[in-house]
Order: sequence, then structure tokens, then C-alpha cells
Amino acid sequence: LGDVPILRERLALSVAGLHVRRDGYTINDFTGNDVDTRNTFFGRGQLLWTPDARNEIRFSIHGERTRDGGFALSDLEGLRARPLRIRQDFEGVTERDVIAPSITWTRTGGALDLTSVTSFTRSDVLETSDFDFTTLDGIRRRTEEWLGAFTQEFRISPSACAPPLRIGRCAEGRWLAGVFLYTSESARTAVNDYRPGGVGIISPVSGTDTSHGDFDDYGVSAFGQATATLFEKLEIGAGLRFDYESRRAALARAFVSGGTTLTSTSERASEEYAQLLPRFDAAWHCAPGIIVYGFAARGFKAGGFNLAAPVGRIAFAPETSWTFEGGAKASLFDDRLQASAACFYIDWDDMQLSQFDATVGGYVTNAGAATSQGLEFELSARPVGGLDVFTTFGYTDTELTSYIDPYGVDVSGNNLPFAPATTWSIGAQWSRCLGRGLRYHLRGEYLNVGPFYYDPGNLEKESYALANFRAGISGRWWRLEAWVRNAFDESYVPVAFQPSPLDPSVFVGESGAPRTYG
Repeated sequence: LGDVPILRERLALSVAGLHVRRDGYTINDFTGNDVDTRNTFFGRGQLLWTPDARNEIRFSIHGERTRDGGFALSDLEGLRARPLRIRQDFEGVTERDVIAPSITWTRTGGALDLTSVTSFTRSDVLETSDFDFTTLDGIRRRTEEWLGAFTQEFRISPSACAPPLRIGRCAEGRWLAGVFLYTSESARTAVNDYRPGGVGIISPVSGTDTSHGDFDDYGVSAFGQATATLFEKLEIGAGLRFDYESRRAALARAFVSGGTTLTSTSERASEEYAQLLPRFDAAWHCAPGIIVYGFAARGFKAGGFNLAAPVGRIAFAPETSWTFEGGAKASLFDDRLQASAACFYIDWDDMQLSQFDATVGGYVTNAGAATSQGLEFELSARPVGGLDVFTTFGYTDTELTSYIDPYGVDVSGNNLPFAPATTWSIGAQWSRCLGRGLRYHLRGEYLNVGPFYYDPGNLEKESYALANFRAGISGRWWRLEAWVRNAFDESYVPVAFQPSPLDPSVFVGESGAPRTYG
């Protein structure tokens, strides 16, 4: 239900709900069960209040309750030999509960437009999994996390109803400014349960290795941007953002065996990060429907603290980058042909990479310097009424220019993980009216993901292609579709990592979804 007036058109209500449930794609041959089942409820409600012509207040709340099966992880060679099949003695779960209310107030009609966005998020997550990825009852993993976060943003800009700011005789300007504040508290616990079945093979003794962390973060940003339009064709803009973040962590770790604490450590850490982020852009409307543009922007991602990590890697540094992009966009023949092309270059310092360790699980580390450059093209056309065709192509060349991987190997010169060299797609949709308010459509698309590596050492890589089709008929208030995804039942492993701290050639991954239809 959307925009339903409930009180003289000053109050309106919209609600939405979704339930998704499916059996698992992957079978555990050890138990005969499906392991990656999905069961999610999602709801959203919005109340819109317009007390007068200048003010609009929107209250929204969304919630999620997920009760999924565990991760369908197995050794990479086994998944390639027998896709969607694993052998594990323990099947985990993934549970997630989220509640997130927000209030947006917009005031317009005066000299300035004002927008205020206030939000709060509370989430609770539980994950359990077989951490030795085999039928050996060696390690079971349990992680729990709760998070509470509050954000507040204020934005001001010249009123949309006011005439543009004049700059001389042939230029006019626009601007926007604002502040953003956030604070969050979270607690994370990770437990490795070393089982009797793994004693002497995985661990010298059985017991539980527990890591717990309390994290407190807060930050503030101030930002502004301005754009000047010259001679009605050339737009030149600049922006500046200042980010400040403070992060604190209280970490503790203990190994308990037979009721006796064998090792115990604790530490407190805090760090502050500040960065000034400029942005410059320009766009030239060189002809009706044709724009040539370019921009340069500084990027920043704050550092922080891992719950647990290999020795010396608890803290990770901020990541910074410069991004440069230039391109053109065209919309021609009454929008029947739309095309865009762009080239880009990204230069990272202290790039943050997600890594995996068999003892501590996932953690973040800095990869030193890295670069990425490439080209992107998009084209869509309507050659005849009712027929739309479209295609995309991307080429990316990435390089780790300075990085020693977790195995102590200098991998400088290698490609970034999970960065395909090429991606391209092609598709078409045919849609026609049947009369009496009915319409049908047929759609097909083919997506190709070129070679990419799982790891900084570039030891294992993957590529795959997927075909999707759908056909449907719709009325004013309803739609019925038949669809098939991965129509040719391509077997592929989109995600894999190195679980062994001793052998970089060992990989564990998860199969991609098989052919599904409905």
C-alpha cells in the first residue's frame, strides 16, 4: 500500500512486507541435509505528515528477521569436481535481527531548503559453522554480534523555488552544505570450540578459544559543494569534506581447557582519524543530449581494530585513494539510443583487504599501495517499438604495487583479488500490449565475468557466464512471471579463501547458485 491518505491528505501511510523461503542448493553428503536454506521476513512502514505547504515529516521503520542455514563451504578442488556437494559433520546457522527507525524532516519554500535525517539501527547476528570444513569433528565456530548506531545529518541549500544565484552576466551557481554525526556501540564474540576429534591433528588439546571485543565509535563530518554553470553549457564544480572519527576497543582472549584457563590476554586500544577530502568535476553539454564530463576525488576509509587477528595485526590503518574519471554520455533520437563510455584510474594507499586465518577467522589488514584502471561502456537502444536491446562491457587492469601477503610472500605486481579483467553482458526485452489493459514481455540476458583471482598471491582464479530469462503478463494492479536464472546450469565458485596459515595452496569456497526457476 503506498501513499494512502488517511486524514484530509495531510497524513499518508505506506506499508510493505516480504517473506522469502527456499530449500538449500547444497547437499551435505555426510548427513543428507540441505545446508544453505533461506528464511527471511522483511517489513517496512512509512508515515508521511505534511502539516503545511512548507514542511514534510516522514517517519519510517524497517525490520528484518533472518533464519538461514549455515555456510556451504568446502575445499575448492572438491567443489569443482562435485559442485554443490560438501561433507561436514556440523551444519551451522545464520540468524540476523534488524530494526531501524528514521525521521526525515524537509522544510522548503523560504530562502533556504533544510533537510534533517535522524536514524537509529539495532542489529543482532549469530553465526555458527564447521571450521575445519570436513567430517573430522575438529573445530566448530560461533560468532555473535550486536550493534547500536545513531546518525544525524543536516543539509541546507538555496530554495528550489528561488531563482539561481547569478555570477556575472553569463554564469549562475548552486551550492549545498551540511554536517553528519554518528555514534555506535557494538560487542563481538567469537568462539573456536576445539573438539576431541581434532586433538593431535588440529589442536594439541581440546578446549574453547574465546575472543570478545567491545567497540565504541563516533564521528563528525562537515561538507559543502558548489557548481557554477557558464554560458548554459559548461558546469564546473568543487566540493570539500572533512571527516573525523574516533574508535576505541576493549579486547580480551582466553583459552580454556577442562575448566582451566591456559592462556588469557586483554588490551585496550584507541585511535583518532581525520582527513580532508576535496572533489573537482566538470561537465560540458556540447550538444543536445550529449555530455562530456570528468572528475577527480579524494577517498578515505577510517582504520580500526580487529576482534582477533594474527600477531601484530589487531589494528589496521586508514585507507586513502585518488579517483580520476572521464567520459561521455549521449541520449539521441528521442531517447531511443542511449550510450555512455568512461575511463578511470584509482590509486590507493594502505588499501584495506579482508583476509582469513584458520584460528581467528576473518580480519582486515592493509595491503600497502594498489592501482586500478580501465574502461566501461554501456549501450541501450529501441530500434523498433516494443523492442529494447542493451549491452555493457568493462575492462579493468589492477595491480598490488606494494604488499607482503600473510604468508610472507612479496606479491607486488599481482592483480587485486576479486577484480575481473573483463565483464560484459548482452540482452533484449520485447514488450507489447494485448488490449484491455494487459501487456506481455519477454526478456533474456547473458552475463560474462572474466578471470579473477581469489587471493593476493594469484594462485587460484575463476571465471563464469550466466544466462537469465523471464516472460510475463501484467495488468494495472498485478503481474505474473515465469523465470529461470543460470539457465545453462553453469557450475562456478564465486568466493574462495585460504584457510591454512601454513599452506597457501589450500582453498575453501562456496558454489554459486545452480539453475533455478519459478
